[in-house]
Amino acid sequence: YDLLIRPVRAQLGAGERLVFVTDGTFAAVPFAALRDGIAGRALVADHAIRFAGSLRDAATDPARRRRRGAVLLVGDPAFASAAHPLLRRLPGAAAEVGALGRAYAGATVLTGRAATVARVRARLSGARVLHYAGHAVFDAGRPERSYLVLAHDERRTGGDWRADAIADLRLPATDLVVLAACQTLGSRPAVLDGVAGVAGAFRAAGAAGVLAAAWRVDDAATRPFMLAFHRAYGATGDGPGALRAAQLTMMRDPRAELRSPAAWGSFHFVGH
Repeated sequence: YDLLIRPVRAQLGAGERLVFVTDGTFAAVPFAALRDGIAGRALVADHAIRFAGSLRDAATDPARRRRRGAVLLVGDPAFASAAHPLLRRLPGAAAEVGALGRAYAGATVLTGRAATVARVRARLSGARVLHYAGHAVFDAGRPERSYLVLAHDERRTGGDWRADAIADLRLPATDLVVLAACQTLGSRPAVLDGVAGVAGAFRAAGAAGVLAAAWRVDDAATRPFMLAFHRAYGATGDGPGALRAAQLTMMRDPRAELRSPAAWGSFHFVGH
């Protein structure tokens, strides 16, 4: 905080939304959790925060979001264990999308064996919101090879949805993509916009805003965070504002493990 925020603190208006254009290592800094040691407050207590890939993107006024449209919820895909021996199923992710399905009337919910690449792609076209709760694998050397882990098809193939394939989609109707998975917001010095991997791929495909994680997230802590985020987003359609509301909710939780920045500091909102 003292290095990055205090030198410009006097120029920040009260309650003003902050937009960070970062790259490399700085893209993973949990700016929301940076703490003013004098005031005893985290940065997110006073400001909603979003990230942009360029100064032009940062200066663009956010478009008005639609309040209606299809919602696609994907959780705990039944991936091929032989292909991913180090990964385990995430029952909390299935419970997460189940709870969200009750919050979004008419939402399509794909879990277990139903959560294949083909089914997700088919239902994503025209969707306003996509929420993915599962595993992601980030390739630091070749970010375009990063992927979401989905269920294999009937031939037990095709369970990895790579970033380069996602980037080739056209998603002009998608207002929000939520990636409740580890390291979906990858970065490396050679990536000029500071956003690589799966999050960058959805932005390249046309999604207006992406909520993604910069580091490993806990399955149990993610569920209450995501429920708080979607409650706020459903009421306002404001992605960065909903992220701030969810982070403040976690900071006030009576459970110390949820108040910790480890539970909520990883998530960044990229885009509008």
